[in-house]
Amino acid sequence: MNNLSDFDKTKIFVGKLCPKGHRYNSSDNSLRYINRGRCVECARAENNQRYVPKRPPTKNYCPIDLSADFVDSIFYLGRLCNRKHDYRGSGLSKRRVSNYGQGNCLECQKLVSKQYYERNHDEILLKQREYLSNNKDKVRQKKAEYYARNADHVKAKAKSWRENNRERRRENNREWAIRNPEKDKNSKRNWRQSHRGAQKEKDLKRRQRLVSQSDMTLTIDAVDKLYASSSSCPYCGVSMTDGRGGPDIKSAKSIDHMVPLVLGGLHSLQNVIVCCLSCNSKKGNKPYSEWVEGLSEPYRSKAEALYIKKHGSPPCQLLLPFTYQHRGCQQ
Repeated sequence: MNNLSDFDKTKIFVGKLCPKGHRYNSSDNSLRYINRGRCVECARAENNQRYVPKRPPTKNYCPIDLSADFVDSIFYLGRLCNRKHDYRGSGLSKRRVSNYGQGNCLECQKLVSKQYYERNHDEILLKQREYLSNNKDKVRQKKAEYYARNADHVKAKAKSWRENNRERRRENNREWAIRNPEKDKNSKRNWRQSHRGAQKEKDLKRRQRLVSQSDMTLTIDAVDKLYASSSSCPYCGVSMTDGRGGPDIKSAKSIDHMVPLVLGGLHSLQNVIVCCLSCNSKKGNKPYSEWVEGLSEPYRSKAEALYIKKHGSPPCQLLLPFTYQHRGCQQ
C-alpha cells in the first residue's frame, strides 16, 4: 500500500483504477473520493473545463462571444440550473469551479445568501458590531486604502446619496448636534470663520428680505404676544419650551414664515406662526402646500385651518391682499 500522507485521508482513499487510467504514483490504483467513490483526477478534469456555448438554433440567441468572460476565472458555463438562471441568453448557468462535482450556480448562491441574511439579520449585525469594535484600527486602515484606490467613485456615490436623502441627512445632522452641542458649536464657529464672505452675504440677503418684505406689523411686542399665546406646536403637537440650548432645543419656540421669504412671503403677523424649532428646520423653504401634505392628522387639518384663517384662502391659491404667489401653486 502507498503512503497516504500526501492527501486528506478523511476525504480521499486509494481505490480501484478508473477506466481512464489515472494512476496514483505509478501504481494500479486511483485516488477516489470517499463520499461517492469518484476518481479525483476525473472530477478535476471535468471541473476545469471552460464551456463556451455553441449557437443554438433559436431566434433568442445572444450573439456575444462569452469565452472572454471566463478566461482564468473561478467561474464557468455549465448545465442550466433548476431555477433556470440563464446567463446572457446562452442556455447555460454561470457556475463556480469546484473540486467536488458540478459547481453551484452563482445566482442560486446569491439567492440563498440573501435568504440566510434575512433570517439571521440581527445576529449578523451583532457580529459585525463586535468585529468593528474589536478591530477599529484594521477597519480604519482598510477604509483609507479603499478610499485611496477609489476616491472618485466614493465622492460620486456620497454626492448621489446626499442629493437623494436630503431629509434624512438633515435629521441626522440635527440629532448629532443635540448629542454633541459643544462640537456643533465649534464646527459652526469654524465654518463661519473660514467662510466669512459667504456668511456675510447670506446674512445680508436675509436682512434685505426682512426689510423689503415687511409690513411693519411684526414688532417685538407682537412677537412676545405670539410666544405667550403658543404652548404646543401646530405641526406636531409637542409642548414647546422657551429654551434654545440643551436637550430642549428641538422643542424650543421659533417663528415660522408660512410662505417662506425666499418664495415671496411677507415678514408680517399675517404670515407667521409659532412652531417648534425641529418642525421649523424640517420645513425650511418648502412651499406651505408641500409641507402640509407630509403632516399626519389631525395636524394637517389644523395647519390648513391656520393658513386659511391668516390668509383667507387655502394653500396654493392666489393670496389676498398680497400680490405674490409662491412656487408650486397652480393658477
